[in-house]
Amino acid sequence: MSVARSTKAGPAAEIYAHKLFAPPGYQGAILRTAILDKIFAKDRPRIVFLQAPAGHGKSTLLQQAKSVCEAEGMQTSWLTFDDADNDIRRFSIHFQALLAAALGTSIDEAVVLQNDAPSTPERRRTDWFIEHLIRFGRPVGLFLDELQSLTNKFILAFFRDLFDHLPENVMIFIGSRSTPEIGLSRLVVNKQALILSSDDLRFSTAEATQFFSEAQHLWINEDELRSIYRQTEGWPAA
Repeated sequence: MSVARSTKAGPAAEIYAHKLFAPPGYQGAILRTAILDKIFAKDRPRIVFLQAPAGHGKSTLLQQAKSVCEAEGMQTSWLTFDDADNDIRRFSIHFQALLAAALGTSIDEAVVLQNDAPSTPERRRTDWFIEHLIRFGRPVGLFLDELQSLTNKFILAFFRDLFDHLPENVMIFIGSRSTPEIGLSRLVVNKQALILSSDDLRFSTAEATQFFSEAQHLWINEDELRSIYRQTEGWPAA
């Protein structure tokens, strides 16, 4: 489903609603308690970046982190990227819709927010975005999935600028198959960002044991479990 409205910037803008919802969870997903404890430690990072190939449970972990944020009273919103989002106008429209959702407004009301968006280079989009988050004041968790789809250098520069000036009330969670040039290395050194790789996302032996113990109509012995774990190396999809 898409919502189209005219804005001061020009022709009708389309917001594709399906991009603003987390994918449905699946029954039997293992709660990644150890990783979540690391993410939500006392000195938690401002940016959490999950980088791994398909099948390592990035989206599932993002969903679980989103639930933790909401349990803590944070306002959350979700955006899944695709290749078409390298068009700056399309990207801007959906990022504004992400902000609108974080502020607790509807998709239709997001179009009103678009009309307030900067239309001149003098007012940078990052300044506008950050200003709204600061003005909102409440803790916010923004969830961005499939970031590897973005290759436009101006969009990647937007993220570098955003990360450098992220308000204290905001955490950003990202899932990606690769690590684009968005300035994460320096943020990791400064303990503002946490990068979790495919090795970090693998099931532990305890999680693998829990997975099979909760699987219906599937009985394996301890030797079989060890063999499966050794062959899959803890890869969740496998």
